[in-house]
Amino acid sequence: MTPFLSGRWSNIFCQTWAVGEEHYRPYLLPDMVPDRWEGRALASLVALDLVDPRVFGVRVPGQRRVPELSLLLYVRDGRRRGVRTVRQFVPRPMVAGLSRFAANEPVLSVPYQRTGDDHELRYGGRTHRFGWTAVGEPVLPAEGGFEDFLFNRPWNFGKHWSGMPLSMRVDHPRWRVWSDVRPRLEFDAGVLFGDPWQVLGASAPVGVHLAEGSPVEVHALAGFKEGQRATRLTEAHA
Repeated sequence: MTPFLSGRWSNIFCQTWAVGEEHYRPYLLPDMVPDRWEGRALASLVALDLVDPRVFGVRVPGQRRVPELSLLLYVRDGRRRGVRTVRQFVPRPMVAGLSRFAANEPVLSVPYQRTGDDHELRYGGRTHRFGWTAVGEPVLPAEGGFEDFLFNRPWNFGKHWSGMPLSMRVDHPRWRVWSDVRPRLEFDAGVLFGDPWQVLGASAPVGVHLAEGSPVEVHALAGFKEGQRATRLTEAHA
C-alpha cells in the first residue's frame, strides 16, 4: 500500500516535560488514555527535518527539506501506543494544506527558517528559536527504556473531518539516540500552543534527547477499528 506520507525524518530533537492530566483531556479520543511513564503523563516539544517529502508517492514540488516543530502527547488505545499532536508548525503552505486536507492534522504554516543548525519561526507576534548541541555518540536505546518509550511510537492518532477517529501507522526502524543534549531554547509555549501550555516554560524538563532519524512511511487508516485489524494481521504473520 502506498503510504500517505513518506520521506526521511532527520535530527529529531525531543524535550519532554511531565504535565497534569487535565492537559490531556481535550485530546483524548474514545478508548484512548494517556500512556504514562512511571506514572506521569508527558508532553514533548519535537523539532525535526522532513527530507524529500512525498505524498502518496509523489514528490512535493520544491520541498526538498521541510523543518517541523510539534507538541506531542503520549497516548495508547488498547495495546497500540502512539502520539496525539497538539499543534505543528511548518514553513510551507503546501505541506500544511495537504496535512489538513488529507488527515485533518493541526498544522500551521508560519514564517519558519533554519538558521545554521537552529530552527527559528515567527508566530503570535514574536520569534521563537530552538537549537541544541549533542555530545558524544548516539546509541541504540535499550528496549523498554525511557528513550524507547519516547521514540518507539508506531501510531499517530487524530480525528478525520467526518468526526471519525483516524489512525496513522508510522513505520521506521529503531533510531540511535543521543542522551547528552544541551538545548538552546527561546520560546513561549503559551503563544505557540495555547495558554494551558504556558506551564512548559515554568518547569524543568524530565528529559532532552536527539535521535538520528531514518526513512519513514506514514499510512493513513480510516479509523481505530481498521488500525486494530491491521495490528492483529501483523501479529498473526509475525
